Amino acid sequence: MLPACPPASDLAIRLNILSNMSIGSNFYYVLEVNTTNIGNLAAIQSQTQTTYGGLNYQTIYVSELAAGQTYQSYLLVQCRQNATVFSAAADYLDQVANESDEGNNGASLTIPGCVPADLVISALSIPSEMVAGRTYSGSVTTTNIGNLPALPSNTRVKYGNRLLSDQGVPLLTSGASYTQNFNVSCSGTENTKTVFALADSMGFVNESNELNNGLSVNVRCTFTSVNPTNRTIQAVTIDRDLGPG
Repeated sequence: MLPACPPASDLAIRLNILSNMSIGSNFYYVLEVNTTNIGNLAAIQSQTQTTYGGLNYQTIYVSELAAGQTYQSYLLVQCRQNATVFSAAADYLDQVANESDEGNNGASLTIPGCVPADLVISALSIPSEMVAGRTYSGSVTTTNIGNLPALPSNTRVKYGNRLLSDQGVPLLTSGASYTQNFNVSCSGTENTKTVFALADSMGFVNESNELNNGLSVNVRCTFTSVNPTNRTIQAVTIDRDLGPG
């Protein structure tokens, strides 16, 4: 018959991702950190140290735990672009003497990565031809194709070197769009110029891709009476610095 194990305390960690939430333009996970005494004697007060990406994150002060008792803590962890390991170690200062198993004090889990906000001009609607001296209506749609909310920004529209619109865009959650209207007219000799729209024209938003913010379309100005129809141009990749003007 094997001898009975001597009474001892034994702290162990269990980690869970409970939920997620957005605060402003940032995305967070809510973590549950459970420090449990799985031994058969009480464990004195101790500290559980957490790390995120290998760096100290937060120290949890754990009260005295009776046998079988759990101390629950809840932490907000900001999502990063790449998956990152979160770890916790119970009694990391070795305050609890003579644990029955010193090898089960730690636990880890991987926090999923998330793509930041990404603003694009998803549509630019404007007549393909305009008669000089007349005023026409156009519209531009800004869409957040990233995973995180995009802070308020501006979308700028230019016709050649002439500014047509530079309007504010509200905070856009993931997948949300915002459409704005503007007026445009042409004058002078017959010509073809570019209408260029640029999302986040002031560079306020931290984006996963800063090279897909612009969209352009060529518009012909004529003195001949035409019956133009608006055409909608879908988003393409274009360097924000390559727009006209």
